Parts: sequence; structure tokens; C-alpha cells
Amino acid sequence: MKLFSQYKGLKKEIYILFIGRVVTAMGAFVHPMLTLMLKVKLGFTPSLIAIVFAVTTLLSLPASIIGGKLTDKIGRKKIIIIFDIVTEILFIIAGLLPFSIATLVIIFIGSLFQQMEGPAYSALVADFSTSQDREKAFSLSYLGFNLGFMIGPTLGGLLFENYIGLAFIINSLCTLVSTVLIFFYVHEKNSVKNSSNLPLSTPGSEYEVSSEKDTTFSIIASRKVILLVMLAGSLAGAVYGLVGFLLPLNLESLYGSQGAVIYGTLCSFNGFVVIVATPIMMIISKKLREIPKMLIGVFLFVAGLVIFGFTSGLVFIYLGMMVYTIGEVINALGGSPYITRRIPASHRGRIFAVSSITGTIIAIISQLVIGFFLEKFDYPFIWSIYIVVGLIVVILYFFCFKWDKKTFPNLFRS
Repeated sequence: MKLFSQYKGLKKEIYILFIGRVVTAMGAFVHPMLTLMLKVKLGFTPSLIAIVFAVTTLLSLPASIIGGKLTDKIGRKKIIIIFDIVTEILFIIAGLLPFSIATLVIIFIGSLFQQMEGPAYSALVADFSTSQDREKAFSLSYLGFNLGFMIGPTLGGLLFENYIGLAFIINSLCTLVSTVLIFFYVHEKNSVKNSSNLPLSTPGSEYEVSSEKDTTFSIIASRKVILLVMLAGSLAGAVYGLVGFLLPLNLESLYGSQGAVIYGTLCSFNGFVVIVATPIMMIISKKLREIPKMLIGVFLFVAGLVIFGFTSGLVFIYLGMMVYTIGEVINALGGSPYITRRIPASHRGRIFAVSSITGTIIAIISQLVIGFFLEKFDYPFIWSIYIVVGLIVVILYFFCFKWDKKTFPNLFRS
């Protein structure tokens, strides 16, 4: 079948990473339910939840820097294995303790180590793919996460009321399976960047090499458009992340204790739409460049927010999630491939970290705005603010595309 045959021909390690992502996402109960844990289990107000999110996000800033640096210096696989093991131990401890603020602190520390391995995982996917098949590799990784994510949030919603500790333990065990797979079957010596038989012959591939004298700053300084794309991407991330913060609170206000279950099924529906839409969007958007994909993706985010904020009834909520998720798919098809095609392999971990930091700073500001606005304004007003932000991002991407063509002309040659 053409929809899935397009993923043929990638290196074996890409498929192992895909399986690892599926298994890990099957246990992804914690993050989708974090807002409701604070609201329902601990009785936090929206503004206090926003402060907690902002503080923890701020504390996580060094994690991206350290993770990116260690990724390029020590090695992608080692970082993933070590940090996975630490995370698994901490989540098991959290699952065995009575739920309290101390439990959340342990979960936060575990999540910090997961964040530190983020640049390593992205760099690993890039390392085992050529510039030509980079989009397919990242798309498959993204598809794997959402395949597992179809199961995780629904199960998390069902366990939320009485068995939240069990959810943490299952999360840890699923991550362990992924760790074992990567340990035994992913070998960095087989990566594309270590292959002496693979000439840099694809259009624009010269942008993926550098001198040993190059620093992260000098590379970004010579590619300034990447900074603007990172800024636009971070604002887009704030629009995207609004749904994970505001929607569960909105549902809880409308449906009470059933809000957690509804939100869990919505997250699983999100995963289902990703699985169906990703291979289709891969074919439909094949001739589009990365930035136009991101632009269309953000426009669909905005359309989803309009439906969430200004319609009522569960049918429209699921419709909004479908539109929003298709935007997520198209945006993802452009995001990571954009950066990896324009930076050297030797600096991928660090530049992914810079991108993560930019997103983190915007996320902190966004979380504080949402939390404090919820104390004074209704939900439609906050949805409206982010609709405007999304439209600004669309305009930014339009200008980025013109600048990008001038900066990387070889990438636009057939």
C-alpha cells in the first residue's frame, strides 16, 4: 500500500527507534494529565498551576543546554540509555508513594532527564538518515509516538481517579522496553554520518558539514534565518501547547469529574488522527518545502482553536481536535527536517538544544499569561488571544520562506 510503502528503504535503526517510540508512548500517562493532577488531586487554582508550570519549565532550561552538549560530546545512545534508566527508577518510586506534592517533585526530576535526552533522540534520527530521506525518518518517529499515544492517555484517564500510582509504574516499564531495544539494536557506528561510502551528493548537503573550528554561535550567525524560524516555531509551540493546558481545564469546568476521561479520549483521538493523517499528508505535501508546511500547520492550529473556543458540544470538540491534529502533522513534517538540513551533523545536539531553550522561554511566558488571565477572563477570551498569536506566526513564516530561499539556494534546486 503506497501510504506505508513510502517508509521503505530507511536504515534498520530508524525502525528500531520507531518501535521504541511506540512502546514509550503507550505509557505516556503523566504529561497529558498533569494539569488535572494539580487541579483535581491537589486543588490548585489556574494561576497557581501556571506558576508551577512556569517555574518547572524555567528550572528545565539548563537541561536542554546540558543535554545538547552531552549529546555531541559523549554520544547519542549513551545519553539516552543513562537518562532513561534514571527516569524509570524515579517513576517507579513515584508510583509506590501516596500521591502528594513530593510525588510531583519526583516526577518532575524524572521528566527533566527525559527532556535532557530529547536532543540526543532527535540527533539520532537525523544521524541514521540522509538529507534526502530525513523527512521520512522524522515522520516515522512521530508516527510511532502517536501510535502508542492512542492507548496511553485513555488508560491514564481511566486510572486517574483511583489508580494514579499504577499509571506511573506502567509509564516506567514502557520506557524500559524502549531502553532495551535501543541498547541492543541501535549502533551509532552504522549511522549515515559515520559512513565513508556515502558521498554528500544530495542538493544542499554541503550545509550539513562544518570545520572543527566552527562554534554553535558561528554556525547560527551564518544562518540567521534559522533564529527567526526558531522564534516563529516557539510561538507556534505556545499556540500548540495551549490545548494541553487550557482544554483540560475547560472540559473540567464543563463536565466536572468526567472531564479527565473526556480529555484522555481526546488525546487518544489525537493519536489516531496522527496515524491516519501522517502517511496521507506525506504524499499530499511531498512537493512543499519545510516552511510552507509549518505555515499551513499553524493555520490549522488556529482553525482548531476557533472551534474549541467558539462552539459547544462534544461533537465539535472532537472536530476541533481533528483539525488541530492535522495541523500538528503538517507542522511536524516540516519542523525537524528544516533544521537538520541546514546545520552540520557535528552540532545537531547543541542546536536542537538552542531551539528547545527558545521554545521553553516562550512557553514560560505563555503559561503565566494563561494562568493569570483565567482568574479574570472567560475561556473564549483566552482562545482569542492565541488565535491572534497564531495568525502572527503565519505571517512570520511567510517572511522566513523568502529569506530562507536566499540563504540556502542549493536546497531549492531540483
